[in-house]
Amino acid sequence: MLLGPEHRDRVDAAVRDVTDAARRALADAGHEAESVQTLVDVRYLGQSHETTVPYAVGDGRAALEERFHAAHERRNGFARRGDPIEIVTVRAEATGRAALRWDELPAPVPTGEASRGTRPMRTPEGVVEASVWWRPGLRPGTEVAGPAVVEEPEATTVLLPGERATVGDGGALEVEW
Repeated sequence: MLLGPEHRDRVDAAVRDVTDAARRALADAGHEAESVQTLVDVRYLGQSHETTVPYAVGDGRAALEERFHAAHERRNGFARRGDPIEIVTVRAEATGRAALRWDELPAPVPTGEASRGTRPMRTPEGVVEASVWWRPGLRPGTEVAGPAVVEEPEATTVLLPGERATVGDGGALEVEW
């Protein structure tokens, strides 16, 4: 739609519609929206690409135009403030409380023997003897120094000489190199 003075109500109505739809989508999934941001894709009439700018009901035409011109100038190096603009898309982004927060996760429970011995490992400096670890058996706080191989059902982590990994309280493996 071309953005003329007569379209302010249509823009606000479209923003209300997508905001309500975003809130309903979260509610249908069993969550309440903590925030909803509305975004409008705008371009100069006849232009083939859009620039996204924030817009809330009641911001008004002048604010939308200025946000667009400023964003267009930052992105493309110029703005044509006297040219007509058109709105291509109006969308909303709703966010709610996470279904599960980090502090609600159960503490990891190590299973199995962590140490699996050693084996040769090829590195850029040549073949070295690397310790081998079973990831599910590592307890939080455990530090593994490279050269090492940390095996798990879904992945393998390779630590070269001088690198180290620490198992965090939540079970994540933090690698330093």
